[in-house]
Amino acid sequence: VAAKFAAHTPSVEAAFQPFEKRLAESSLLAGEAITVADIALFDIFDMHLRVWAGALTEAAFPFLHAHRALVSAQPGIAAYLASGKRWSIINGNNLG
Repeated sequence: VAAKFAAHTPSVEAAFQPFEKRLAESSLLAGEAITVADIALFDIFDMHLRVWAGALTEAAFPFLHAHRALVSAQPGIAAYLASGKRWSIINGNNLG
């Protein structure tokens, strides 16, 4: 299964480049407060990071990692992440 995902690494990296560029300008996607867009990006990036950790490194995507840390530190999100309710395996592929 891992080999099939490895073939998609360049497209995954390319897909996150626009977000990295945007977050280099501002720590949030829109405005000065966390929005639904920030939470959605957090969720999507976090799930992809769980599968493509070797490609989506903090060195390659420092602003996305900082955004992920900022959003995950929000009280409600931090509580959810600590609750064990978040799926431990993404899509049943044993990679997440």
